[in-house]
Amino acid sequence: VCFLLPDTQIANENFVEEVSGLLNTGEVPNLFNAEDKTQILELCTNLAAKEGRHGPAEVMAFFIEQCMKNMHIVLAFSPIGENFRRRVRMFPSLVNCCTIDWFHEWPDAALQSVANHFLGKTGMPDDVLKGVVNVCVAMQKSVFTLAERFQKEVQRYYYVTPTSYLELINAFKGLLANKQDEVSKIKSRYDVGLDKIMSTEEQVTTMQAELEELKPTLKKTAEETVRPRSFRSLAGFGH
Repeated sequence: VCFLLPDTQIANENFVEEVSGLLNTGEVPNLFNAEDKTQILELCTNLAAKEGRHGPAEVMAFFIEQCMKNMHIVLAFSPIGENFRRRVRMFPSLVNCCTIDWFHEWPDAALQSVANHFLGKTGMPDDVLKGVVNVCVAMQKSVFTLAERFQKEVQRYYYVTPTSYLELINAFKGLLANKQDEVSKIKSRYDVGLDKIMSTEEQVTTMQAELEELKPTLKKTAEETVRPRSFRSLAGFGH
């Protein structure tokens, strides 16, 4: 069984205290009530007896030993910030009872692979994706270079972790999604306006065609309207 706890999931410092207890003794204090302990003793008595362990205390100790053998605790902590230093000071078991696996700078191939994995789902064309990946790799490597220069000049460490690289990629993905949404809305408004223009143009064309068809009728009506007036004018002149 593997229990993985990244520092990003530590919502309360009590989590670290409980993990420290697990690392030290293999158990969380007051985790089991009387009923749970009775059930554990019933299940483990025969197994403990085979190891020459008898009595409730020894059976319970046997159970805890088996838990420690079969459970692995993996802590993923970033060295950046005050939280890491404070936790190490308050809970020495994080160092004394753990095997520290320090992740160093990722090679270019790893940076490119990670960027391709996360950015490949954005739907960018291959040539654009390749350029963006190269920029991400160049930015990460430049930060490493500046961090080394900062350490030499100021004698202070600035840690560049894989999380920093993932945050860079996520920031780009978020910005890209926002811009795509913005462009999509503008395009939608443009399409609606274009549809209205085309619809209006069709209506105007239809009205012009109808007007052309009505021209003979309108001309005839106009002539018929003018003739009686002319006749009345002549009649009045003769009178």
